[in-house]
Amino acid sequence: IEVDASSHITLDGATETLAELKAKLAALRADNPDLPVVVKGSDEVEFQGMVAVLDTLQQLDITKVGLATQ
Repeated sequence: IEVDASSHITLDGATETLAELKAKLAALRADNPDLPVVVKGSDEVEFQGMVAVLDTLQQLDITKVGLATQ
């Protein structure tokens, strides 16, 4: 998952809304309960955008989360 400076979310190259991201991750987690996720934010990412994505992961009980830095 990538979050850019404008808080746009990208999953596997496709731009997603937060609701779309949640639905796709829920489906992926149904297939793989130990789903690992890496979240990457741009250098200028807004804090709230990252928090929204991390909160969504927590709501879905996705615990294998990595944060990528540049």
